[in-house]
Amino acid sequence: MTRIAKPRVTSLAPQFLVDDLGRAIAYYREALGFTFDQPWDGFYAIGQLDGLELHLKEAPKKSSGAEAPPRQRASGRVGRRRGHRGVLPAVRRQRR
Repeated sequence: MTRIAKPRVTSLAPQFLVDDLGRAIAYYREALGFTFDQPWDGFYAIGQLDGLELHLKEAPKKSSGAEAPPRQRASGRVGRRRGHRGVLPAVRRQRR
């Protein structure tokens, strides 16, 4: 009998869409103690605290109906997933 390993979630990194990246970084740094590296392209930052990650993404700004640049669209993904090894294949198997 073959045993299938139960998938485990080893980390979770929520991504919050914020109106003002600078203010959001200041809040999470000063009020909660997160540390941040330099934001990527001025619109995306990752905070860390005790092994936890928090991803902040500045919401695209629209003016006069113009579409936001591709790198800032709300549906765009930035960064890479971490700690999900085995979870997605297991979910796909369960859906069959």
